[in-house]
Amino acid sequence: MQLLITAVFLNWGAMDADGQEGNERIWRDVTGSFSVKAALVTIGDESVELLTSDGRKISVPIRKLSGQDRIYLKRSSAPKDTKVSPDATADAIRKALAGPALPPAEIKLNDLYELLSIPVFIDERGLESMGLHKEMPVTLKAGHESLQDQLDESLEAIDCFWCNTQTVLVVSSTDSMDRFDETWIYRFPTPRMDYTSVMSRISEVQPDSWEALGGRGTICPLVPVYVITQSPTVHRKIIKSFKRHPVPHRYEHPLDLRSVTVTGKEMLLEDCLKSISQQISIPIEFSSGLSSIGLDPEGVYVSAQLTNVSAKDALDLILLQFGCTWVEEGKKLVVKHDVEAEESLSTQRIPIGFAVINGDASHFLQAAQTSVAVETWEAFGGKGQISFSPPAVCVVRQGQPAMREFEQFLRDLRSLR
Repeated sequence: MQLLITAVFLNWGAMDADGQEGNERIWRDVTGSFSVKAALVTIGDESVELLTSDGRKISVPIRKLSGQDRIYLKRSSAPKDTKVSPDATADAIRKALAGPALPPAEIKLNDLYELLSIPVFIDERGLESMGLHKEMPVTLKAGHESLQDQLDESLEAIDCFWCNTQTVLVVSSTDSMDRFDETWIYRFPTPRMDYTSVMSRISEVQPDSWEALGGRGTICPLVPVYVITQSPTVHRKIIKSFKRHPVPHRYEHPLDLRSVTVTGKEMLLEDCLKSISQQISIPIEFSSGLSSIGLDPEGVYVSAQLTNVSAKDALDLILLQFGCTWVEEGKKLVVKHDVEAEESLSTQRIPIGFAVINGDASHFLQAAQTSVAVETWEAFGGKGQISFSPPAVCVVRQGQPAMREFEQFLRDLRSLR
């Protein structure tokens, strides 16, 4: 491999931990075979201009630089304090995933924070469940049509996977995949209304992942669509196999629409949530019940690199690390342990507002209970209840986290009109 720079031998004793001396640093090519001591002059779209220690200016293609050098460039060129909406962040994630793969390189998992120009959250709790950590090595290989294809292969090789929420790309271990199962609504052609054949074809995608063979995946036909709950990885395989994308989620909760930034290493949980509280102008308190699980907000730490993400995503992902969630109580938010939140039931009468049921309420009720917070419904051992009240009202008794999922499910169905 040829670079526009020449290999040089370096006196490492004169360098700091990052290989830097003053404004100069050590730049390496992607193979690690060539290096030069130089200062950064300018960053272009495809190349950088460097000033070497002997006064020469050289141009180097960015794609030929090492992973660590590209991280340095991201940091150097990142805009500061730019506020954008959650919708803009979501759009940036879609474009990045469909866009070109990263140059081949050997990196650490947490280098993704800087290599990707979108918000990334590494689920440390999920990694620890498999004895993994965020500094483990990752090989980015060449030959992928898109970034998402490259991430699929690179992360699978280290027993990890990725998914994306509204405004964050999340990385976790395959052992924790069930915590990120997703419910999507698909439109599939159904000749002669033969739903059984269509469901059979869908189930051929990674067969052992479906409920019928001991997996978690479910398919529920709901005229004229199919409601599918599966892991993010299987959803991507369905999209590739059938060349059909699901109906986009409609994000309308007030915290879906508020943008926040939370960045820092080893922040106290209390300080982290105080920052979110100030940005959304809503008080956030901690339930006294947290002491029963030994959680002290002033004694636990969290790391995050979340810029311009929805307030809901920030709260959900940060609290996930401690087995917690949030509920609304009057004009404030209260952090509770997952079990405490799910057991605080309330009943709501929710107008459905769409004709998808097609006269058969049982199909809708089945779809809701097999797709939304499944373990929380009475039919599956939980305490949640649901019934249909003609002409188009649903009576739901649930905890707030499950209720939020159910309301999101309804919003997605309403978008079919």
